[in-house]
Amino acid sequence: MTKPILLVAAGLLVVSLATKAQQIGRLIFFPGKVRSIDMLNLSMSIELIVQNTNSGSLYIQSFAGNLSSNSYLVGNVSSFQQVMIPGNSQRIMLITVKLQPLGIVNDIINAFQTGSFTQYLHLNANANVDGVQLPVEMDFKVGL
Repeated sequence: MTKPILLVAAGLLVVSLATKAQQIGRLIFFPGKVRSIDMLNLSMSIELIVQNTNSGSLYIQSFAGNLSSNSYLVGNVSSFQQVMIPGNSQRIMLITVKLQPLGIVNDIINAFQTGSFTQYLHLNANANVDGVQLPVEMDFKVGL
């Protein structure tokens, strides 16, 4: 008698988790504007715009990863403030970019050597959304 109940409960749990993972996978991330630059601490505060195309709210618990420029690691990105994204809407999440001096110097040297001052930025991060890890990757170009 308890075995069928456990099987039904397990089945409902699997369906619930699959549905949640599918909803989380539909989040859209894209960069916003630079809010501040702190040259003393080599850090920046940048907007990350998060869009939720689902009907239910989702909560981003944390966000962390690395930022590369022209294949050089130039910083670590993070946000550990909970952000609620209501259904069918968007929110701005502020992320901190802690710059890596050695990576920036290497990138500047490369720019002078190649004569190209265009920056190809790559963000490789993970977001904890309602307890599920969501990989976030973005590429964007800065410069001419």
